[in-house]
Amino acid sequence: MSTAPLKPKWQIQQANPMLPASDQNAYVLFEPLLWPDWQTLFSEDDAVSLFSKTRFSHLENGPLLVPLTKKLQLWERLIVQLESTPCGCLLATPDTVSFSELTESLRERLIVSRGQADVVIRFYEPRKLLMLVGSMSSEQRKQFFPKLHRIHWFDQYWLLADWHSHAVSTALGEGWVMSDDQINTMMTIAEQWQGETA
Repeated sequence: MSTAPLKPKWQIQQANPMLPASDQNAYVLFEPLLWPDWQTLFSEDDAVSLFSKTRFSHLENGPLLVPLTKKLQLWERLIVQLESTPCGCLLATPDTVSFSELTESLRERLIVSRGQADVVIRFYEPRKLLMLVGSMSSEQRKQFFPKLHRIHWFDQYWLLADWHSHAVSTALGEGWVMSDDQINTMMTIAEQWQGETA
């Protein structure tokens, strides 16, 4: 399989994940169904379900958010897992953003508006992150992910979307509307990315 080129307009780079800086916190957001033995690496007490406190709270095995320590051994095992199974992504926030603030912010992005309907979006899915984040301007990334600095994920190789913003405040309940232009851009990116790697 050949390596697909990243288009500059997507504002996504190829970059191996690194331990977070001292002024940042790191997290992993993943699907436990795709990583059934995740508890060999993390404590169940550390994991928070993004579906809890939402209309999906009755569903089991929803995405889990876990804060990461800066232990190299844990980090290396996590990287191997994310490279072997498309189960999640790495997130970085300023150290001024609390775990609960991040969790609440990400829960608000589980649903987006598309026309007259609300739809669930798996924004943490590594095979779809390039399309989603690549279709957004830097300002839109800050709006969609107001508490994040960057996202790292593995899709053929390690990819990074990095916007170095300060945590942005958004009104609670402020939804995201997926425009036709954004959907079309996502489809174009998917065709280019998958066409190059097929």
